[in-house]
Amino acid sequence: MIKLFQFPPAWELLSISPFCVKASAFLKWSKLEHQVVNLMSPAKAPLGKLPYIEDEGEIIADSSAIIDYLIGKYQIQIDVNLKPYQLAQAEAIKSLIEDNLYFIMVDSRWIDEPGARVMKAAFKTQLPPVICNLVFKIVQRMAKKRLHQQGMGRYKKETVYAKGEKAIIALSEFLGDSDFFMGESISVVDFSAYAFLVSILEIPIDNPLQQKVKALPKLVAYCKTMEAQWS
Repeated sequence: MIKLFQFPPAWELLSISPFCVKASAFLKWSKLEHQVVNLMSPAKAPLGKLPYIEDEGEIIADSSAIIDYLIGKYQIQIDVNLKPYQLAQAEAIKSLIEDNLYFIMVDSRWIDEPGARVMKAAFKTQLPPVICNLVFKIVQRMAKKRLHQQGMGRYKKETVYAKGEKAIIALSEFLGDSDFFMGESISVVDFSAYAFLVSILEIPIDNPLQQKVKALPKLVAYCKTMEAQWS
């Protein structure tokens, strides 16, 4: 049986991490038999991050690599009818989400004070009180360092959120009036889009990112459409 190692669920999310939500949602949609193993630390994970899977002795790390592996091994029929330009467009959308919006979300969760309070409270449900504060401070410090190195951490809060709002508007335009990002059939890129949008919607932080998604009803409806594919 496939084992998915991920950060634990939180609020109404499959996992506190959007990348884990992405992998978990794909496994649910694919109907492949699997077991979820929740971990609080990625220290022993391949590449030092979650999620990863174990499948018949194979260890696959990284949400995109996991999905590619599952598609290949189990001959899952997805994206087979997409044209080259559509595959290129999907890759661009994925980059907008995972290489841009991701860092904005990290800032909103770990650095901006309202988000940091919510994340710290989530830690308290998973860790003993005696170590919770210490672990949270370490993770927050690492997030701040990574954001500074990437560049997002060098901007003022208002600029970071403005960039996030632009990314969300762009996603809304890419989706248009379609059920899914590549048209009327679910595509691999939808699991990235769903994971990040639902992670913004369901976290109890009333910030500009959540406000912008809620102000675009088709993105809210899109998350419900995605969930209906495996519910």
